[in-house]
Amino acid sequence: MFREWYTNRVLSKQEAFTLHDGRLYVAVDALVDAAAYPIIMAPFYGGFIPCTVRELTHAQLDNCGKFSLIELMTDKLASRKKPTKDQIYDYAKLQHAICKKSMVTPSYEQMFEWAGSKIDIPAMEKEIDDLYQLTREMKEGPERDGIIDEIEELQLASKFILPSEFTSYIVSYAAGVDKSDIKEITDDMLADAAIMAINGHNDPSKHISGNFTDHNRHDIDNRAWIEYAKRNKHNGKRR
Repeated sequence: MFREWYTNRVLSKQEAFTLHDGRLYVAVDALVDAAAYPIIMAPFYGGFIPCTVRELTHAQLDNCGKFSLIELMTDKLASRKKPTKDQIYDYAKLQHAICKKSMVTPSYEQMFEWAGSKIDIPAMEKEIDDLYQLTREMKEGPERDGIIDEIEELQLASKFILPSEFTSYIVSYAAGVDKSDIKEITDDMLADAAIMAINGHNDPSKHISGNFTDHNRHDIDNRAWIEYAKRNKHNGKRR
């Protein structure tokens, strides 16, 4: 179904070929029109979709929302906690904003239109209402909490219908995650860079070498000053 839509609605003059597992195919000729951007194979409900995606500049990424790609130990510990409904919503909203700005062929609007045509939104809304009515008759407890979680997942799915595996992959490419060293940054690196920046009267990112985008360097600067202030506060309490 998707292949037919992709061929008729998005691509033209294409010759698709299927890889050994029978699931992956790339429309070579049709994507030449978007040759300014590389073809990537984005995961989509167990298969893969050939897409052309542009890498975004720092200004473009920042316009989508504030976020950090640096993962310190404190971030990893915090990630083990169950996120709130607002946190999940904000994260999904950020991902979709980046996808909308970075996707070329198919465009975000084309993917959203296609995916939306396969989902019965009225039926989903009825299911949400039925579950909500059910919770009103239940006592507080784990079973009721589980149904509330299900309601929140359905509400999110009805608003952001592209699968998270797909949007996460697009975001990773658009933000240049795989080609940068941003995931190698540690709290000690940030603190040391901040001290050197103070002595050198410049930015912390000037004191960490590696492959970094403009957005990465802005991220390093912000997180370095936060880490420096946190350690100063901690050391002050120990005196």
